[in-house]
Amino acid sequence: MKLFDLINNKLVISEEAYLLSPFRKIWDKDKTKGKDRALNELAYVFYMEDFRSDFADIMDDDERAVEIINNLNLPESWQETDLVKEAREFYDKMVNNILPLRFLRDAKKAVDKMRVYFIGVDFNQKDPRGKLIYDPDKLSRTLEKSGSILENIFKLEQMVKNEMEARNDTKGKRVKTIFEDGA
Repeated sequence: MKLFDLINNKLVISEEAYLLSPFRKIWDKDKTKGKDRALNELAYVFYMEDFRSDFADIMDDDERAVEIINNLNLPESWQETDLVKEAREFYDKMVNNILPLRFLRDAKKAVDKMRVYFIGVDFNQKDPRGKLIYDPDKLSRTLEKSGSILENIFKLEQMVKNEMEARNDTKGKRVKTIFEDGA
């Protein structure tokens, strides 16, 4: 299901998205003429949950939220409401509920944890007996393997993109019934 899309760096919301309760609630709550707040909150949902988001590689949800809020036209005091949380959960369930995508997200989180581990390595750190805690040779071997790990992540990412496109193409090839155009 393609509820939101990025076209020419602009978020496009499908007509069917406005019919779905979690998104409709956000839309209806915004009483302003331009619906700027609703559009920004729906953009927030997209950027937080969609793997095509420019922010998708920020694995920590809190960090990703801060970056998105800073880059959207939301007030500094803006907080994620229960309606927005509900919309995020719904979007995740409807759009991201395919095994390759879930596996990709989990793999990226694991790689990010490895990255954080590498940041914390101190080759001078010793245990109480004076032995080095981090073995430079082990770390070096791990780093040698990291290239293939990242390569496999990129391959998996391409598989997910192909799967998502295939799902959208299948839905787009639906044959119209007689008189569906009103003719």
